[in-house]
Amino acid sequence: MNILFRVDSSYKIGSGHLMRCITLADRLRKESAEIRFLCRDHDGDMSNIARNAGYEVSMLAAPTSKSLPEYSHSHAEWLGVSKEEDATETLELINRTGSIDWLIVDHYAIDISWEQRMRAVTGSILAIDDLADRKHDCDILLDQNLNDRLDKRYSSLVPKGCQLLCGPKYALLRPQFLVDEYSQLERNSSVQNLLIFFGEVDATGETLKTCRALLSLDNKSIRADVIAGPSNPQHSEIKKLCDSHPQLRHHAHVENMAAMMAKADLAVGAGGTTTWERAWLGLPTIIIVVAENQIEGANGMAKAGAAWNLGLFSSVDESSIADAIGYAIDNQTELIEKSKASLYISGNQHNPGIEFVVKAILERHHARA
Repeated sequence: MNILFRVDSSYKIGSGHLMRCITLADRLRKESAEIRFLCRDHDGDMSNIARNAGYEVSMLAAPTSKSLPEYSHSHAEWLGVSKEEDATETLELINRTGSIDWLIVDHYAIDISWEQRMRAVTGSILAIDDLADRKHDCDILLDQNLNDRLDKRYSSLVPKGCQLLCGPKYALLRPQFLVDEYSQLERNSSVQNLLIFFGEVDATGETLKTCRALLSLDNKSIRADVIAGPSNPQHSEIKKLCDSHPQLRHHAHVENMAAMMAKADLAVGAGGTTTWERAWLGLPTIIIVVAENQIEGANGMAKAGAAWNLGLFSSVDESSIADAIGYAIDNQTELIEKSKASLYISGNQHNPGIEFVVKAILERHHARA
């Protein structure tokens, strides 16, 4: 089974799309699938993450000033070129490099018109989406976000017969989160260890803001693990602040995020892919939304009683973060309730969502064979 992942690897979107696709690719490779990635060479391209994971990555040319796309929806410009040009280049690459059985698309700029052209080179398409703002021509649609309407939000956006896998129970969790010791994890009712993590990039500067907020509480009994690597624009400033305050432990890179989350009593982070990793481990979280695509998921978590949502980053200052951390410390009962609600929305701890996704792919593949 030959599979091509067409993924947005731009700095703008962060590493979330790549990481969830790599997680799915790793699992499919265990089924003897041949995996390739296809990205476009945008400024701040992060496709090396896939290369470092052992995958062949082909690159479409960087956008030029001569590219004049006509954008049909709010994220269409993220493609960098017109959908027609991107589709043509993709088809040419597939024809040069060999046929594919599955095309897996994780890109907010790609929609039905692009996918329809891909039918000439593949019989099966899986679209990963969480915006529900455009139509798709796909056989499976995966949306791991929490939303009141779940699969109903796509009822008019996908063809008849498309299999909808919607909700956190289908989250693409990395294997490190699925070990047995985490399935029976019991949370402490007090906050002693805080986790501060806003993704690989954190372009809006929430990590530094949160560190300063914690220090303003002047509560030396709380230790914080602060994850901020070289891709963080404020990396040096964050490291300097952590080095001068013993209660802040700086990590440029973390090999086992699951272990880091497991030992934390409370997290402060963004509302992206990491949301479902935290929820799987029942980690109470204060969410700061750093991108439009995170709004619905963050709102859904808050409505389900599974997190505190402070809203969009532009309206969140150090004082409001400090107040939220202080509230979580002082309200131990609510802290435990948030943990239990997170576990509930994650689904069955013994049947991780990625297995449902892989099963759906394999069943469709064998049905076509």
